[in-house]
Amino acid sequence: MKEQADFFNLLADLLQAGFSLKKSLENMQLLETSTSGKISQILAQLEAGATLSSALSAWISATTCIQLRLAEQHGEVERSIRELGKFLLRESEQLKKIKGLLFYPCMLLVLLAGICVSIKIWLLPQLDEFTKMSSQQDTNLGGFDWTRLVQWSLAFIGILLFLYLFKVLYWWSRQKALSRHLWYSQLPIFGKLYCSYSAYLISLNLSLMFKSGLNLQEICQILISLSSKTLYHQLGLELANFLEKGRELNSFIQSYPFIPQELLFFLNNGDTLIEQSNELLIFSENSYRHLLRQADHLLTWLQPLLFFVIALIIIGTYLIILLPMYSSIGGIYQ
Repeated sequence: MKEQADFFNLLADLLQAGFSLKKSLENMQLLETSTSGKISQILAQLEAGATLSSALSAWISATTCIQLRLAEQHGEVERSIRELGKFLLRESEQLKKIKGLLFYPCMLLVLLAGICVSIKIWLLPQLDEFTKMSSQQDTNLGGFDWTRLVQWSLAFIGILLFLYLFKVLYWWSRQKALSRHLWYSQLPIFGKLYCSYSAYLISLNLSLMFKSGLNLQEICQILISLSSKTLYHQLGLELANFLEKGRELNSFIQSYPFIPQELLFFLNNGDTLIEQSNELLIFSENSYRHLLRQADHLLTWLQPLLFFVIALIIIGTYLIILLPMYSSIGGIYQ
């Protein structure tokens, strides 16, 4: 991701300096020796008649490729490349911060895993031998086996979690992209973060297309021309159906939580396409800043959550060791 961010930022700088796309890539091939092989392949595909998004599709994510393809269709490639570079750079910084936060808890988890394996291999067999006679005596006297209760409870919870995860994955695999993204926006913790991310992308792309003079009908046709499996294609299809039936745009926007509701104000205030483009651009920048604040706030909860999981593992380990010992002591005194 850091490599992609550097690529797009440098390409945007060269394009802004007045170089053509081909000349910019050739200069990058000399400046960025670590990616010269990839750039050579990109140049070869461009010379064969491929678009920039098609030439980059093997190296970038599907979302990035779609945003670049939309920019190619409405003539704002340079601006989109700069936005992509800025967004990917910030995302790579977030991932670096996540790795830093996860390092210490992950080391603790590795140590705990080693302790649990050691207990399973060396300590528990000795405890089983020690508690065999007393457990038998407890059973004969009608004592309660707490160890077996904990084991069966954990197994039952694990089976329920596995079945629920299997059900979610099965449902997710059968859904269209529109239904999946609707589900993403309704998740308890990450839903708001995803909605801010969608608000940034949707408002930015609309701003670019409005600046090119496209109206809603033309935008729908551009979106429908994309791959049928993408979210943008399905949104364009739904919006075209809404407009053909004469239904209000308000009901369409309100049907999908990941579409920013502020679009109702920008699209219904009677401004020209250029004015709407400028307003949406400001809104997209504000949504981007809001997204960064939400991501930073979420990261502050990451370490405490992992430490809570570690505490549960430690408590569970103590229970595995102590419950058989308490059971044995009870059997001895009985």
